[in-house]
Parts: sequence; C-alpha cells; structure tokens
Amino acid sequence: MSLIRTVAFEDAEGAVKEMYTTMMERAGMIPKPLEMMSASPALFEIQSRAMGYFMSHPTLGFLLQAHIRLVVAFNHHYPYCIELNSGLLQHFQGLTEGEVAAIRTDPRQ
Repeated sequence: MSLIRTVAFEDAEGAVKEMYTTMMERAGMIPKPLEMMSASPALFEIQSRAMGYFMSHPTLGFLLQAHIRLVVAFNHHYPYCIELNSGLLQHFQGLTEGEVAAIRTDPRQ
C-alpha cells in the first residue's frame, strides 16, 4: 500500500475528472505519472495545463508527439514511456512491433 494517496479514475472529481476523461478519450488510459500527480492539486493543475497545451497544439499532433516521446524514452532507457508510447503507436497508428523497434534503430524512418 502506497503512502501517497492518489485519485483513481472512479473517484475523480472536478479538474482531475476532466483531465482523466480527456485522457481516456484520447489514449484509452490514465498514465501512471499523471495519476501520481493527482496527490497534489497544485501539481496536477500545472501538469494538466502543460498536457492541455500539447494536446491542442496546432502542428504537433498526438502521434507525432508519441513518436518524439518514444525516441526520447529509447535514448534515456525509460521502460514505462517506451511501453506506453509503443502501445499508443501500435493502437492508434497501427504500427507493428517490428516497426516500433525500427524507430529505435533509425528514427528518421
């Protein structure tokens, strides 16, 4: 049992519920780092504004951002972010595991 009390999707209210609902609609899940931030209303608000900015960016689309995050995660050996963004690209863009692996080898592809 964690000592930090986070807000689950089912228990969310207000701004937390709003962001969780948006994430469920866009990504089909709530990223664990976002859920962790729900323990602090001020931190959650800051992160929500930043995410909102990128989710509504006029030129950086959802899938392009997933590609960028994936390449950064590969370079920094961050398994959670690799798995999350690989899954997003496979689900929403239809990439195969081989195509995701190829991104690691040559991101320009």
